[in-house]
Amino acid sequence: MSFGFAIGDFIAVLKLASDVTNALNESRGVSADLRLLVMRLNSLERAIQNAVQTVKDWDAAYPNPSNKAPLNALAEEHNICKRLLENFHEKSRRYTESIFNGQGSKMTKEWAKIKWCIFHSDDIAQLERNLRLHILAIDMYSSELRRYIDNSLVMEKY
Repeated sequence: MSFGFAIGDFIAVLKLASDVTNALNESRGVSADLRLLVMRLNSLERAIQNAVQTVKDWDAAYPNPSNKAPLNALAEEHNICKRLLENFHEKSRRYTESIFNGQGSKMTKEWAKIKWCIFHSDDIAQLERNLRLHILAIDMYSSELRRYIDNSLVMEKY
């Protein structure tokens, strides 16, 4: 693709969001913030899937567009979400490894979950808020690109 990013970049963030979601789903009963974050990560997955399809359609309709600003904006939102997820993953790795890798007794795992919630509840809430804003932006840019593609296709028929 000629836009400075590839579909593979979107797929990588989609995989990262899916991995974090799966890990968080395995820690049932942790907190309301965590459940909200899981829902937000599911929204991110859907937004990225939609963006991937939109970019593919855009690329097919406009292989060498003169205006790359909407695609660049979409790519930047994608990069922001990727950094947010990577930073969260790195900060929480110490606490999540024992929870999600099945290490230790049931009591050890439960204690690790409690520590994880205590030490990362602010991080969880902040990540959820940040992702919410950037998911809205991804959805907005994808919708605008989709509208432009659809309008152009209609204009070509006439």
